Amino acid sequence: MTSLGPAAFLVFHLQMFATVQQFLLAPVLWSCWLMCVGVPHPLDETFGRSHLGLSDSERIVGLVHLGSRGDTPPERPRPDVAAKTSWPE
Repeated sequence: MTSLGPAAFLVFHLQMFATVQQFLLAPVLWSCWLMCVGVPHPLDETFGRSHLGLSDSERIVGLVHLGSRGDTPPERPRPDVAAKTSWPE
């Protein structure tokens, strides 16, 4: 701080803070441009109900669906590991 002086020190850190904010908020700005071309915003409640099948009590936090789980998915066929592997002797 002594080599820069208090004013330059403050300006430098404000510029670094603004740069980090730009990187963090850029995806939010990009997603808002979707509305200009007629695509609903991913965080809009009507988008969640119509495209993601959310009920009135479920909400979107970021793009993570926090809701109720439906049926358990069926078991997928698994390979026979013993038939596909061999151990050197």
